Amino acid sequence: MINREDMLALTRRMTVKRTSITRIAGGGYMDIDGFIDGTFNTSFLKLSPAEQEKNLALAKKVPFAKTNKNLKEYKFSDDQRNPDSMWKLLMGMRACGLKNDALMETFYEIIGGTLPGR
Repeated sequence: MINREDMLALTRRMTVKRTSITRIAGGGYMDIDGFIDGTFNTSFLKLSPAEQEKNLALAKKVPFAKTNKNLKEYKFSDDQRNPDSMWKLLMGMRACGLKNDALMETFYEIIGGTLPGR
């Protein structure tokens, strides 16, 4: 779990002038059968000032939300870092700065397939 001081330091930087956010991405919507129905992946800097403010307001809520209590730290051992692993997918997403839609959609499909009720 992220500690409160770190959360406060992070949210203090969440203003249009002080943020380092350059991209927002998410597997936003899945239908009842678990298929991706819509996603978003855009440059934060291309949004209007009003949209930037709106998205930053939402981002500020995340560290203080109940989901923060459910965060888990996963460590990947050396033998889990193979070419067909989640680690490889996450490193690819990191390397492309979340700009590769195919990697993002693969990630959403994998995560969606692990949700309860699927």
